[in-house]
Amino acid sequence: MIEIICISTYFVVFLAWGFIRSQYQKQYALSHQTKSLEKQPKREALLVKLVGFSVGISTLLWAFTPFIAFAYVAIPDLVRLLGVPISIFSTWYFYEVHRQLGKNWSPVLEIRPQHELVVSGLYKYVRHPMYTAIIVWWLGNVFLTANYVLLGVQFFTIFIMLVIRVPDEEKMMQEQFGQQYLEYSHRTKRFIPFIF
Repeated sequence: MIEIICISTYFVVFLAWGFIRSQYQKQYALSHQTKSLEKQPKREALLVKLVGFSVGISTLLWAFTPFIAFAYVAIPDLVRLLGVPISIFSTWYFYEVHRQLGKNWSPVLEIRPQHELVVSGLYKYVRHPMYTAIIVWWLGNVFLTANYVLLGVQFFTIFIMLVIRVPDEEKMMQEQFGQQYLEYSHRTKRFIPFIF
């Protein structure tokens, strides 16, 4: 029963994230007029494929085959169920980040036309709440999946994305917003409010 709840939660959250992203992807496609504003387009495309492929394949192996069952970690059922509220929270957070960004959101690194520096809402506490949502999603998966191969693949993928993308994103924002972004970055943390 616990396994069914955990797998169901995982896939409901996965589908919810996909639905949320698809709605903003549609809005983006309608307003995206030129690729010349994109930074590192080839690298960005490669990162998206890396994330999609690695998370997708490892998820399928975990849920539908015994191939990585050896990596299952036995943890108490009540502890595994912690993944349910954490995953639901990550979904709400993911939605809120998109909503608060609005027309500033882009799936790739770029400054949108009439781009604004968002510093309120979730952005009052962290500079990169989209990545915070991803980190919280992964934390929920720690409990839901209890599988160190799946979690390792996801962690590695997220880590690569953060290490490669975040410095370029911050550089791009500093170039666009100058002192305003510098002051904002001094009073906020990157991913975890008041900590990091």
